[in-house]
Amino acid sequence: MPELDTHADHEGAQTRKLRKDARHADPVKSEGWVFPPNFVREQLHTSPERLLVLGTSGDSMALRSRPAIASIIDTGHKSPTPDGLYAIRDTFEGIVVKRLQMVRSAQPARVKIISDNPNHATEEVQLSELEIVGKVLCYLKLL
Repeated sequence: MPELDTHADHEGAQTRKLRKDARHADPVKSEGWVFPPNFVREQLHTSPERLLVLGTSGDSMALRSRPAIASIIDTGHKSPTPDGLYAIRDTFEGIVVKRLQMVRSAQPARVKIISDNPNHATEEVQLSELEIVGKVLCYLKLL
């Protein structure tokens, strides 16, 4: 599965396929990740084609322990239900991991974008304004 290169200078980097609207061509690292097929099927409940590895940086999702060094994302899961951790596009077209929570009574649908670190403010946006890359299935952390 491919790993996005979140620190690439987009010149000369390999890129994923452009989306249909040709807005994003995310740089990928030259080496991908490999997990046993039964782990992907039985533990992650998805297929390898839908998976993406995202290296993480920043402290918005760090609470008490060391931050994750990578997130495994299911790019086929683009609806913020159930509430949980999702990879989303930020204002600068980068991809960040945030906790999403649907505002159940809002019409049109609204979503809270929450950082686990209390030093980062919670945001609320209309669902139609949010680009969800996929749902976070698991983290890789160093102890």
